[in-house]
Amino acid sequence: MKSNQSSSSSLTAGRLLVAFSFITPTPRKLTGLSSYADSLISAFADFHMHLTIKLITNADAAIFHKINKCPNIRIVRLGDGGELLYKIWSIYAHVKAGLMARLQGVTCLASVTPQGSFIPLVNQIITIHDTYDLEREFKSLFHVIYSRLIRKLSIRMAKGVVCVSETTFNDICSILRPTTSKFTVIKEASKYQPTNPNWVESETPSDSRFLFVANVEKTKNVVCLLEALRLAQGRGLSIQVDWIGRDPNYLVENWLREKGNLANFFPRGYVEDDELRVAYRDSLALVVPSLREGFCLPVLEAHSFGTPVIGSDIPILREVVGGGGIFFDASDPEALLRALMVMSSDVDLRLALRQQAIANARLYSWDRSARELSQFATKCCDPGADGT
Repeated sequence: MKSNQSSSSSLTAGRLLVAFSFITPTPRKLTGLSSYADSLISAFADFHMHLTIKLITNADAAIFHKINKCPNIRIVRLGDGGELLYKIWSIYAHVKAGLMARLQGVTCLASVTPQGSFIPLVNQIITIHDTYDLEREFKSLFHVIYSRLIRKLSIRMAKGVVCVSETTFNDICSILRPTTSKFTVIKEASKYQPTNPNWVESETPSDSRFLFVANVEKTKNVVCLLEALRLAQGRGLSIQVDWIGRDPNYLVENWLREKGNLANFFPRGYVEDDELRVAYRDSLALVVPSLREGFCLPVLEAHSFGTPVIGSDIPILREVVGGGGIFFDASDPEALLRALMVMSSDVDLRLALRQQAIANARLYSWDRSARELSQFATKCCDPGADGT
């Protein structure tokens, strides 16, 4: 669409009414996916203040900080599946969400996850965030077979498919070889407003504390970080890393049990948003040692505070980090340690990267993502609407 006015007209003329679905295996926990849903859906509702936006979800309303402040969002609750396995229950839940949308007169249901209803009760858009459920390197054979089947069916039944990055789009095309005419890329953004550049010039952290933000799974490559910190500790280097996130698969716990505790690694678990803001602001850099990412939202969150990134040299981080960081070989803890030392000691480099980080954060916004989704929904589900 060419403007807010053309977008609004297509949504008010009785041709296209959009609702969202968010069905999650962790309905009572804040995750990267719930943060994505909270930011995108609230931005979409702000863009269409004259409409009531429905959100069909099994998640507790308490995890949505922004959605709860939007007067024109109505949350329609599903159950949580009880004792049923999520993989089975989610198939039923998505069909039910489609039926609920149909009965409420919705013409387009946008799922913020990669799964949709396998029964075409309503026009659907699905959202693909990453591809590691489809890769044997990270998941069991059964999980990969199941995920590939579900993903193929969801793509086939969808009117449109959103990928959150160019890298994710390229990866899904490489793995599943779908028809790409129904795909688009709509990128994520930080939930924080970028810091004033003048603050970046005048304030830089003075100690050697770095930040790692992740709910740890195999793709996060946490072992590389832990090994780098073990090397630093053995050499008496003043490198410290705060970790914010959870360890659902006990990867960190098992490593520490086997190799011994680290005096320079500080697990902080889940923190409230105010504490997360301070952690981003006061860190020398965000460390991202990942082997795979779909987008890596913490990069832009860190950049919003002028905090640069030390990232593994993989395509998605090159795409999202831009000039706001430095890169290292994800298989080499020594390379990561060298990058930590460079960032700690080179003040001029750090200041230059902080300026680049702010500039990069300003390239992304949830308002832009909401406008692009509105345009895409109209194109997919109402091709004859004006402004497409």
